[in-house]
Amino acid sequence: MTEAAGTSARVKRRSEHSYRPTSVHAAEELKHRFPPRVVLVRWPATAASRATVLRRLAMPPLACEDAHTRQVQDLGVRAVLDWLAEFPGDS
Repeated sequence: MTEAAGTSARVKRRSEHSYRPTSVHAAEELKHRFPPRVVLVRWPATAASRATVLRRLAMPPLACEDAHTRQVQDLGVRAVLDWLAEFPGDS
């Protein structure tokens, strides 16, 4: 089998397993079974205070045991938070 033939065979196999509704009724049934997610105005994690973010990052599994690595991580997080604070908005 040539590489081109193998590629088309893979594409064909992939499309055999794809589900496409065959009618408007089937599409409506899928919408009913799997409704869209609610669009949030803001995500709670993005509105966390600076202190909350620093506290979360200092806890396992993100906390590192090595003091030097922890210091470098802390400096990096603070630099990113400073940078984000320059943008308008409160989240």
